[in-house]
Amino acid sequence: MRYGFVLAEERGGIGELKWDHTRAVLEVFGTVAELTARLRPWALEVITCERYSDGRYFAYLVELDDDGEFETYLAVAIEDVIWFYEQEYVPAP
Repeated sequence: MRYGFVLAEERGGIGELKWDHTRAVLEVFGTVAELTARLRPWALEVITCERYSDGRYFAYLVELDDDGEFETYLAVAIEDVIWFYEQEYVPAP
């Protein structure tokens, strides 16, 4: 099985239809457990290095088909990242 990391940015305003805009795709190798553990750090690294703007991002671990295509609706793992003022926003408990 081939796997990939996908980073997508949520688009659409409040009360509007929302959709994901794919920002990065990377084929990765390892077990599902290893890849799941690496997913969030990878997403944060891409967002930081590429200097993405404030927003909501989703990192997906997906299965890649023979053509390298993927379906995020069938993701193996998903990480939700809120990026605000050049850092991850983590709400207070």
